Amino acid sequence: MDPKISIIIPFFNSEFTLKRAVDSVISQDFSDWELILVNDGSTDDSQGIVQEYLMDKRVTYLFQENKGVCAARNKGAFNSKAQWLVFLDSDDMLLPGTLYNMGEEIQQNPSYQYFHFGVSYTKGQVREDWFPSHSSNLSKLAGSFLLKKSVFSRVGGYDEKLKFSENTELFHRIELLNVKYKMIPRVSVNYFKSESGGSKNTKNILDGLEYILEKHSKTLTNHVKFLYHQSAGVIYIRFRDFPSAKYHLIKALKFKPWEIGTWARLSLTFIPPIAKKIYKTEVSFD
Repeated sequence: MDPKISIIIPFFNSEFTLKRAVDSVISQDFSDWELILVNDGSTDDSQGIVQEYLMDKRVTYLFQENKGVCAARNKGAFNSKAQWLVFLDSDDMLLPGTLYNMGEEIQQNPSYQYFHFGVSYTKGQVREDWFPSHSSNLSKLAGSFLLKKSVFSRVGGYDEKLKFSENTELFHRIELLNVKYKMIPRVSVNYFKSESGGSKNTKNILDGLEYILEKHSKTLTNHVKFLYHQSAGVIYIRFRDFPSAKYHLIKALKFKPWEIGTWARLSLTFIPPIAKKIYKTEVSFD
């Protein structure tokens, strides 16, 4: 019999965190799962860490030349056996009881096609829990959602061109299908904040924003277009590319012409010396 839930962990040079992520799955009190570990071309000892888990028949190991996290997630998902998917990053961990809770939701809500759980953000000794709700815009991070494989396949999986906001873009396409989902007021994943990685690379962020704006120009809401253009404008200020910054900030103002802050940022693009003092090239992600 096929497992109920497939957990996909892509990894690239993750020898210092991979064991923690895998153990968080192995130690769950729900056993009807399979774990797919996708090596995205690691050059460290990550593969050696994986070997100790392969005695468990529920664990599968896949390798690909380095293509990025989206390609690795797709490879794992399309090789999975379960009807339900959970993606987990190699530097995070599922919290105890998560798979049991997910299994309960599947059983009690058979008509739903994805479930969105809360996230515990951890940085150093500080931990803060966030929960999804209709009044908040909690990001769908890996480990915080349980998604039906048929829906994932229907939208074509992750867009492998993206290195930023790939979950947001995936769920934009899913939400266009008007699928039935449920928000769960329970934390499922411990997300460890770091100062590196694709989501902390400013160029990746900019490329992702511009790519999504172009790809989904007909379906993004005006509010999202405003946010994306404004964010791109600020990044271009940091890159000292003031013509591009002007372009995006003017675009943002077309969607929200009353935003004083955006007008202020646009004004700065005409005064580069002041803009350089306010917006440093270094970016803090605290």
